[in-house]
Amino acid sequence: MENQTKSNLTEILLITALIFAPYTALRFSFFGIAEIFFMAVWLMIYKDGIVIDRDPQCFVFTKALLGILIFSLIGWAWNIFIFQYNSGTTSSALFNLFSIIFVTVTIYAIEISEIKNTIDYGRVLYYSFWGLSLGLNIFLILYFFTSSIGPLSLATYYMFCPLADNIHQIAMISVQLPFIGGYFASKEKNIIKKLVIYALSFGDIIASWMTYSTKAKMGIVIGIMIVLFYFIVFNKRFDRKSKVDFFVISIGTLMCVSLLLLQKILSWAIAFFSSNDGGGARKELYSSAIEIVKKSPFFGLGPSCHVIYDGRYFDAHETFLTVALMSGIIGVLFLMVLYFKVFFKLIQSGWLLAAYSTILIYALGGDILRRLPVWVLLILMYLTIKKENEKIPE
Repeated sequence: MENQTKSNLTEILLITALIFAPYTALRFSFFGIAEIFFMAVWLMIYKDGIVIDRDPQCFVFTKALLGILIFSLIGWAWNIFIFQYNSGTTSSALFNLFSIIFVTVTIYAIEISEIKNTIDYGRVLYYSFWGLSLGLNIFLILYFFTSSIGPLSLATYYMFCPLADNIHQIAMISVQLPFIGGYFASKEKNIIKKLVIYALSFGDIIASWMTYSTKAKMGIVIGIMIVLFYFIVFNKRFDRKSKVDFFVISIGTLMCVSLLLLQKILSWAIAFFSSNDGGGARKELYSSAIEIVKKSPFFGLGPSCHVIYDGRYFDAHETFLTVALMSGIIGVLFLMVLYFKVFFKLIQSGWLLAAYSTILIYALGGDILRRLPVWVLLILMYLTIKKENEKIPE
């Protein structure tokens, strides 16, 4: 009974942390309500001791994040001793390093709970969807009548941005919710609950669209296309293994074609995101980042901001470039291996694969490395499907 109570409390703390996570305007400096609840989750999980498991199927996320962290420290040393620290600042390095360590410690806690089997990930994801969606839908309704609630802003200019510092802190979460909602609605047997979940999901689509984020709009469109493709092709004539085989073959073919056209795809992606960043800054950031990566391609230059724009150091504002600057090609490989592992797990569900696609779009057009709620939602989706598959007899 005590273990059950502890488990339920950990889940409540994690759900509460996720519900508050998008609302960065509620922070005190860089620390806020969500971070307090995430640290409470640490306390609940770590007080029983840490776990080390050499099973390659365990700690998939932690291994990737640790790899990026370790090689970013090597890159930082390389930057200091070889290049006399001619790229970046100590203050930005410490800030980025602290942020990534915070993400890693939180993800490691969640993966420890997988080993100990103390958290129902599907339940946490389900109630996080409800909490996040209800909040966003309520703020969306208010947004159509007012731009603020007292001192708390609901909009940045005309863009929907409730209680957040910028639209992407809302959009990168809200854009996942319609597809997470679809996943749970498809499993719901109660018709009233099913309709309410779909209604909330539709509200999440509107909320994402009203942020006017190009990446969010792109994510909604591509996510819907994936869901439609999945349900048109993967009908009841296929058993579960056949679905996976068919999808892997399809994706493998697509990847081969993509590799042949890689240069054109990269050029198109950079041009697309650059042309939609409201002033051409992103194109300059990307171009400068690529040139800086060439200085230390294998180990990177450490966790600092390295791109000089308008006389100041900035992040690359693109996840793969950010990792390449920090920890080089080796760090990028850690990230890509993780993304592929997640992909091959989430192909079991068209809805969650669509939610994952929105994260990848944000990774390609923005920086999600320090965005803890994105990581937590991603690992919850991954572990939900993993545990679901373990219950299915072969």
